[in-house]
Amino acid sequence: MTRHSRCAAVILAALVVGSGSAHAQQASSGGSFSAAIAALKAGQRISVTDADGKRTKGRIERLSGGEFTIDDRTFRETDIRTIRTVGDSKWNGALIGAGLGGAVGAIGASTLGEYNSDGVGPMIGFGIAAGAGFGALADSFINGPVTVFDSTKTKARLIPMIGPRRGVLVSLRY
Repeated sequence: MTRHSRCAAVILAALVVGSGSAHAQQASSGGSFSAAIAALKAGQRISVTDADGKRTKGRIERLSGGEFTIDDRTFRETDIRTIRTVGDSKWNGALIGAGLGGAVGAIGASTLGEYNSDGVGPMIGFGIAAGAGFGALADSFINGPVTVFDSTKTKARLIPMIGPRRGVLVSLRY
């Protein structure tokens, strides 16, 4: 294994280990509408899909009782199919990763010493590129959109059967 390959392997391993601390944010899709409203805050960016399938994105202007307002449009539980928070841009994760990758690349390049000064630029460039990719990937797991309310989830209906055959009819909707 050449010195360049070892340095590249060290940089790649450092970036993979460094990005391993990212953890996925779980979507709490399911709960009641009142629980979803309680989890939201005025000024928060969300995406709402109404009963007709039209998607509205914006900041919550007002929250009160069982309704909220986005762009002068008021939404109630009966109007909504899904509510999702809007994740932040991946650029900040990419920039942080590029900075860390560049630093790791510079450290790796410093191990080359005076033997191979031609490898310094590519080593730092590789660190920046790999770091930006891992940073954006890690950011997508951490700050992705989260479904806080979904009225289209499975619903069960129980209908009593009365007559010669008695029992309960179970209806599931997905």
